[in-house]
Amino acid sequence: GRQAGQALERVRLAGVERTARARAESLQRVTAALARARTTADVGAVFSREATALLGADTAWVGLLTPDGGAVERLGWSG
Repeated sequence: GRQAGQALERVRLAGVERTARARAESLQRVTAALARARTTADVGAVFSREATALLGADTAWVGLLTPDGGAVERLGWSG
């Protein structure tokens, strides 16, 4: 009863901790990559690469609306 409940709670907390650690590591990786970015294309590449990793997606595409709003320019893609 009680011991089983405590064991289940420890398992749940371990999962929460793993998720939090993975998110922190991802944020650290993105921050470091963005700090090295020199162009908007570099930023697009970082976001598309990290989006695929974070979401478990096969591909990602990042675009930027042109100043006149008439088109979307590709900044980066991954996958």
